[in-house]
Amino acid sequence: MSSLNLPTKTICLNVIEGPGTGDSDKDRKAMRQLLKDKGLHLLKAPRNGRSLAPFVVNSAVALKNKAVATRKIAGMGGLQKLSMLALALWATVAQAQETSFEPARFENADEIARRIRFPDVATEGETVIIRCGTILSIRGITSPGMYPGVVDTPALKPYKDAVRNILGRLRFEPARVNSRRVDVWLNFSFIFDSKDGAKRVRIVPNLQDDTKLYGEDYIDPQRILDFREVPRACEWAPQLTTVSKTDPQGVATSVSVLAATAKPRAAACERELIKLLTESKYIPAHHDGKAVAGTFVEPWY
Repeated sequence: MSSLNLPTKTICLNVIEGPGTGDSDKDRKAMRQLLKDKGLHLLKAPRNGRSLAPFVVNSAVALKNKAVATRKIAGMGGLQKLSMLALALWATVAQAQETSFEPARFENADEIARRIRFPDVATEGETVIIRCGTILSIRGITSPGMYPGVVDTPALKPYKDAVRNILGRLRFEPARVNSRRVDVWLNFSFIFDSKDGAKRVRIVPNLQDDTKLYGEDYIDPQRILDFREVPRACEWAPQLTTVSKTDPQGVATSVSVLAATAKPRAAACERELIKLLTESKYIPAHHDGKAVAGTFVEPWY
């Protein structure tokens, strides 16, 4: 489990500035002082009237949808408007609470790994990784599948068959945010090792993208699913894979799109996917019980 601490009283002020609103440096300084006297934290918000994007407070901790958006009251003098706003904001302050993350975990991975039949075609010293993913519901229901490899050769078929025969038997403990179960997309891998005459299968909760940072024993980020609807612009697009870099607070810091086929890339689809994944929340990656930065991969087929 990991947590992040936020200021107990945080305000986001969405000020629509323009002619006739009485804006001045003096007015703005007065507003800041009023808020400071109330012990409030002021965040700058966009002026386009759209829903608030994530804002950064207290050493770059992300606070999303916890702020109060207001507008200046037309017809009032500058200080009068600022005073009214301060009172309104004080009355409607969103109390930001500590957020705890518990990633989804395997319930029977060791048992399943022991039951997998190691392919007879294994070569001494060879390591084969079969990457998988699934939607995991709050009730523990899954729909797992295997990701296509960069190069899918006939030599991989026995390994994929071994995974396919047992994939549906994996069980998971659902992910939680503030002790409440949430639906997530999660990734995991089957690792087939044939070394020193011994054959071993391991199931790990990651796609092995961050092994240089954490070794093999870490948990990939997991995207929280309010719903997983393929954007309209992607319905007839080529197969795509998205890669999101996430921070320890579960916020996407960058998103990229990789084409999985040679078909023409669909710019509109890529834009919608990047927007969706940037606005999504994630269970952060975990290593040694602590939240860390990580890499989240998701296929769109």
